[in-house]
Amino acid sequence: MHENKFFWLAFIILFHSINAQELCINGSFEEWASGVPTGWQKESGINLTQSTDPVYHGSYSVGLQATSSSNSGIFQDILVQPGDSYVFKVSLYGVFGTGTEGIGFLISWYDSTEHFISSTSNVYNNSQNVWETDSAIVKAPQNAHFARLRIRCYANGALGGYCDCASFYNVNAPPEGSPPQFLYITRVPEFPLPEESMDILACVYDADGDLSACSLFYSINYATWLALSPDTANDSSYFFHIGGQSAGSFVRYYLLAADYGGHVVYSDTFVLQIGGFSFTAYFEEQDLI
Repeated sequence: MHENKFFWLAFIILFHSINAQELCINGSFEEWASGVPTGWQKESGINLTQSTDPVYHGSYSVGLQATSSSNSGIFQDILVQPGDSYVFKVSLYGVFGTGTEGIGFLISWYDSTEHFISSTSNVYNNSQNVWETDSAIVKAPQNAHFARLRIRCYANGALGGYCDCASFYNVNAPPEGSPPQFLYITRVPEFPLPEESMDILACVYDADGDLSACSLFYSINYATWLALSPDTANDSSYFFHIGGQSAGSFVRYYLLAADYGGHVVYSDTFVLQIGGFSFTAYFEEQDLI
């Protein structure tokens, strides 16, 4: 076990000399050997599938099916710099459930003697039967020597879902050409009253630091989409204001973020009825403009 682990640590060091930015080996899960993605190790209590459907990008994803009630999956060990901050992001496709009934990921930190230090909070899928890309920005403890990246199934004895496009990098050295990503989007108030305006706050992270625009598009009662520029912008936070609407009106909105590298990403589309309900709609093809 130790020899195998340190073989991959040595391989990762060699890989760093070629590409000092993306630290994750075979995060695309395109390479497999003996039923396990190359560069990753399989925990007990899990069955893996080299899946061709669904796939987020490329030819394969990883199906994660638990064989017991224990949380298990795949992992990879990556050397880290103590005190540095890192981004770990994975595309998830949950099929059994969400949260503790689906799939997710976390990081466990170890020191140079391989003693466990701590783990980050779990990041779970929050949708079913659609791809979502989730991320966590974490800081390595001062005594950390390596990070154990864990992608796990949390469904008891069932197929929790699929993972694809795992990425791990130092925030000070992001992979070239990284697209921006929405860390969170909030609305105040969450349920506006008739004629009450609402404010939308979006926090956007761009690993390359070349974010060029963030815009909001909204529609009232399913009419034409209208574009809004942010009222204010503060670092990575963007604030938008939508005026009050009459009772029963349907308000739809989504956000767009673009960078100078030519990447354009869209948020989910949020829908609410003034004085009624709200929900989030996912679009496989984001061609709403």
